Amino acid sequence: MNNNDIVQKLWSLCDVLRDDGINYSDYVTELVLLLFIKMEYENTQSGVIAAHKLPEYARWNVLTALSGLNLLNEYRAMLLKLSVHQDPLISAIYADAQTRLREPRHLEHLIKALDGLDWFSAQKDGLGDLYEGLLEKTPARQNPAPASTLRRARSSTASSRWCSRSTAKPSRTRPPVRQAS
Repeated sequence: MNNNDIVQKLWSLCDVLRDDGINYSDYVTELVLLLFIKMEYENTQSGVIAAHKLPEYARWNVLTALSGLNLLNEYRAMLLKLSVHQDPLISAIYADAQTRLREPRHLEHLIKALDGLDWFSAQKDGLGDLYEGLLEKTPARQNPAPASTLRRARSSTASSRWCSRSTAKPSRTRPPVRQAS
């Protein structure tokens, strides 16, 4: 499975988020926050990285073990704790992170769908390329994802010390983010 296949599968989850009132730019943010946790977990499980860098409360297996309102509440608390984590990279990636999901069943659906994707074939290109692929699918009439999300995705790609198998490729140049007036 290549990056384009994965981006297409991720984009197909848009309907789930749209049902929860989430717009396109927030959709990309929601996915990046979950993808980072998922990739870190899989890299640790496969031995690509020696030990988890995310704290125990912020691991993929924690999310997959929960359901319903417990899952949504735990995920919200997880994002808040990660935003103030002592590791500067983690706190930068999750700075001001919050979910706009209101329905626990939608978060459950996202987690199950992400769990079923083959990540290792895409990881050689990094999370940043998946992020950019999602941005390319965002309709022009929508505001682009917040700059903070782009910085988080690029930071995670650049951090080959724990979420990438190889050195990250330079990011393609994106048009400047329009400021809301």
